[in-house]
Amino acid sequence: VAGIATANRYIATGEDTYGPALEVAHTQGVAPDAQLLTMKVFGKGGGAYIDNIRLFESSKGILPTEDTLPDKLESSVYTVKDNMIGGVAAGTTVEQLISKFKNNEYIRAFDAAGKEITDLSTAVGTGTQLRMMDGISVLDKADVIIAGDADGNGRCDIGDIGVLLKYLAKKAELNGLQIKALDVDRNGVVDVNDLALLSLHSTGIKKLSTAVL
Repeated sequence: VAGIATANRYIATGEDTYGPALEVAHTQGVAPDAQLLTMKVFGKGGGAYIDNIRLFESSKGILPTEDTLPDKLESSVYTVKDNMIGGVAAGTTVEQLISKFKNNEYIRAFDAAGKEITDLSTAVGTGTQLRMMDGISVLDKADVIIAGDADGNGRCDIGDIGVLLKYLAKKAELNGLQIKALDVDRNGVVDVNDLALLSLHSTGIKKLSTAVL
């Protein structure tokens, strides 16, 4: 986007001397004090928008087309299946997670409440969601699941054992992500065996596997 100076209010009349343009040249442009301004305007997620008009970053004069935009989350490090992401270790940051995905310049992270995470040093937890974005459009999304992390703080600790105890006592319900996170023996059922494994992990006797899918 450029604003071009069409004329100056004052013009040179000699060395180090200037006079009003209207008096010296009998003319003055419509934007007398304008300056050349250049701005690169585009979104990291595939394009910026102003009043629903899409602005693209160009590459060698060629604008990207819809066919060139990635449409799904893919990683050679993490398991992506049924809109869930597994294999994520406790303590992994948003930046570390996104960096292991293809076309990560199009990926943004959101917390369980749907708010975008702008601090990339934030640790991800169960319920953190990655979205493949084309401007404001969501092309694909998947939720992170960390083994043993039912409360979404990114760790398996005493708080998660408390969540599991309430569930086993039928005093609380679990959502789908929590069930996946707490089914640490991966037998399809959240039960006392999982409670035992969480207890062993919290005491440092036996670490949990990151595999949840």
